[in-house]
Amino acid sequence: MPSTSQLPPPADLAAHAPIHLPIAPLYDDPNAEPRIVEHWRTVRRSWRAIAACAAVAVLATGLYVVLKTPLYTAESKILIERRTPQILDVREIVADGIGGEESNYYRTQQEILQSRALAVEVIRELGLDRDPAFTGASEDGGLIAGAIARVRASLAGLLRRAPAHALPDDGTGVAPEVVDRYLGSLSVAPITRTRLAVVRFTSPDPVLSAKVANAHVQAYIAQGLRLRSEATDDARRFMEAKLVELKERLEASEVALNAYRRSRGILSLDEKENIVVERLSDLNRRLSEAEGRRIALEAEIKLIQSRDYDSLPGVANNPLIQAIKGQLAEVERQYVELSAQFKPTYPAVEQAQAQVRDMRERLRKEIAKVVSSIESAYMAAADTEGELARKMEEQKAETLRLKDASVQYAILQREADANRGLYDSVLQRMKEIGVAAAVQASNVSVVDVASVPRFPSSPQKKRALLLALLAGVLGGVGLVLGRSHLDNSLKGAEDVERFLHVPSLGLIPGFDELRSDAKAASQLAFQAPRIGAEAGLIVARDSFSVVTEAYRSFRTALLFSQPEVEPRTLLFTSALAGEGKTTTSLNTGIAFGQLGARVLIIDADLRRATAHRRFGLANREGLSEVLTGRAELDTVTRPTSVDGVWFVSAGQLPPNPTELLASRSMAKVITQASERFDYVIIDSPPVMAVNDAVVLSPMVDGVVMVVEAHETPRKIVQRAEQRLCQARARILGVLLNRVDATSDHYSTYYGGNYYSSYYHGTGEARV
Repeated sequence: MPSTSQLPPPADLAAHAPIHLPIAPLYDDPNAEPRIVEHWRTVRRSWRAIAACAAVAVLATGLYVVLKTPLYTAESKILIERRTPQILDVREIVADGIGGEESNYYRTQQEILQSRALAVEVIRELGLDRDPAFTGASEDGGLIAGAIARVRASLAGLLRRAPAHALPDDGTGVAPEVVDRYLGSLSVAPITRTRLAVVRFTSPDPVLSAKVANAHVQAYIAQGLRLRSEATDDARRFMEAKLVELKERLEASEVALNAYRRSRGILSLDEKENIVVERLSDLNRRLSEAEGRRIALEAEIKLIQSRDYDSLPGVANNPLIQAIKGQLAEVERQYVELSAQFKPTYPAVEQAQAQVRDMRERLRKEIAKVVSSIESAYMAAADTEGELARKMEEQKAETLRLKDASVQYAILQREADANRGLYDSVLQRMKEIGVAAAVQASNVSVVDVASVPRFPSSPQKKRALLLALLAGVLGGVGLVLGRSHLDNSLKGAEDVERFLHVPSLGLIPGFDELRSDAKAASQLAFQAPRIGAEAGLIVARDSFSVVTEAYRSFRTALLFSQPEVEPRTLLFTSALAGEGKTTTSLNTGIAFGQLGARVLIIDADLRRATAHRRFGLANREGLSEVLTGRAELDTVTRPTSVDGVWFVSAGQLPPNPTELLASRSMAKVITQASERFDYVIIDSPPVMAVNDAVVLSPMVDGVVMVVEAHETPRKIVQRAEQRLCQARARILGVLLNRVDATSDHYSTYYGGNYYSSYYHGTGEARV
C-alpha cells in the first residue's frame, strides 16, 4: 500500500513532453505487400467458409442429379456432299452451289436440318405429339422436376398472352409447343474440317432418342430428294409449254424461208450446192483456158508471119515433116555427089535433081498443112475466147443478183436455224430431266446409324459434382475476397502497420472463440463480486491460457516500445466504445503486477465507469473526488486481490468530466502516482465519443490504442489517431483485440499459436 503522507508537488510536465508523430495518411501505402499475397492470406483464413460453400454446392448438385430424370442422347453421323453423285451424265436442275463459299453451303444445310418444317414432318410421321415418352406425360421427375415444370409453365403463361382465337397449331397440324420441345431436344453439330455432321436427339427414352434421330436424318434425305423432284417437275412443265411455242416459231420461220427461196429461185446459197456460183466458176476456168490457147496460137502465128516455120512446134514435132527433111537431105547429098562427077545433063544427075525438087515440094506442102491448121486453130481459139467472155459477163450479172437476194435469205435462214437450235436444245433438256427424275440419288449419306444409348447423357453425375465443387470453391473464394474487399476493418498486424503507420503491439484473441464454455464463463461477470469471476480478467484466473500469453507478449512489447526510456504511465483508449479497452487495461495491469512491480490502475472514464465491477469493488469515491479536491489520491487508492495491483475508481459522475481531466490537478495526480508506483495505467473513454482521451494523452509517457479486429472501420481508427497526434500524444502502438485465434494473422504473429494448439488438443485450456 502506498503511504498516506502528503503527496509531492506535481513534476515538471516538460519532462513528459510527447513526441510528435506524423499523422497517418488516409490512403494505402504503395510499398505494401503485393495484393496477391494479401488475397492468398484472406483465402487461407477463410478456408472454412470456402469449404462450406463448396459443400453446399456439392450437396445441392447431388440432390439435383439424384432427383433429375435421366436423359439419353442418340446420335447419327451423316456425310453431306456439295454435289449429287453423277450416275448419268445429266445436269441437275437444283443449283448445287459450286463456286460459292463452302462454309455458306454447310451453314445452309445446318439450318435446314434444324428447320421447323423438317421437325413438323418427323413429328407427324412418328406421331410424337401423341407419344407420352416425348410429351413428358409419363415422366417421373420427382418433386424438383415437377416444381420446375410448374414454375416454367406459370412463367410462360405470364410472359406470353394468347390471342382471343388462338389456334392449336400454326397451320401444320402440330402445336408450336411440341415443335419447340422437339427442336430443344435436337442438336446438329458439324465436324470441323470435314463434310460430316452429327445429328443428336435427347429424350428420357433411349429407344425413342435413337428412333427420332434416325427418322430425322431420313426425313432430311427425303426432303432433299423431294426438293429436287419438285424443281424437276416445275422445269419440265415449263419446258413443255415453251416447246410448243418454239415449235410454232420454227414452223413459221421455215415457211417464210421456203417462200422467199421459191420467189427468188434460190436452191441454195451454199457454194458447194449453188448452180449459179458453180457455173460462174466453170466459165471463169474455161475462159482462162481459151485465153491461154489463144495466146499460145498467137505466138505461132507470129512465127508463121516471119516465115520461121522450123520454129513452129507443129513443124518441129511433126514426124512426117522430119522424115521428109531427112529424105531430102539424103537426096541432096546424092545430087551433090553426082554433080561433082557428072555434067548436069547426065541422066543420073537430072534424075537426082528431079528427086530433090519432088522432096522439096512435098516438104512445102506438109508445112503448108501445118500452118493452115495453126491458123485455123488460132481463129477458133479467138472466137471461143470471145464467146466465153460474153458468157462470163452474163454469169457475173446473175451471180450479183443472187448475192443481193442472199441478204434477206441469210436473215431468214439464221432465224430458222436459231429457232431450230433452241427447239432441239429444249427437247434435249426435257429428255435429260426425264432421266434425272427417274434417278433417285442423294448427296447425303448416312455414315453411322443412331443406336440405342446404353448410358444417360444427362445428368453426368461425376462431371456435375466436380463442376459443383469447382463452382463452390470459386464462389466461396469470390465471396471471401468480396467480403474482404468490402471489409475496411483492421484484421492483423500488417494492416495496422500498413494503414496506421504505427507499431502493432499485440493481438488478443477473442474469449468466446477459444472454447465452447467461454461464453458461460463470461456470464459470471456480474454474478460474483470476487476477483477472477469475470472472464475478462483472464490473466489473474488462468496463467496458461492463450489469452494470458497474448497479454504477456503485449506487456513485453510495451516494455520495449521506447528505446530511450521505459514508459511508466500508460493511457489506454479506443476509437469507439465496446472495443475492449477496459478489459485490456485491467489485464495489462495484472500482467505487470505478476512481474513483481507495483501497478496502479486508474479508471478515467468518468461518464461510464465499469472497471470497479471487474474487481468487485464499490465506486463510492474515486478520481472525480480527487480532481475536485474532495479527497486525496491515497484515500481513494484501494488494493485488489492481485498482488502488486492497486485501483482508483472513477468516482461519482461530475458535471464537467473533460475539464477535470484537462486540469493541472489531473497532471498532478499522474505525477504523484508515477512517483509512488512502478506503472500507472489509465483507462480513458473512446477518442471519437468524447475529448477526454485527447486531453489526457499529452500527460502520459505513451498511449495505447485498443482496436477491435474485423469490426472497427480503419477510417475511424485513422481519424482517432489523427486527433491524438494533433494533441502531440506519444502513440506507442495499437493492440488488436478479439482476434480470431484460428486465423493466419494470429498464428503468424505468435509463431504457430503453440499454446492454443496444445491446450485445445488436451482439453485443459481455460478462459
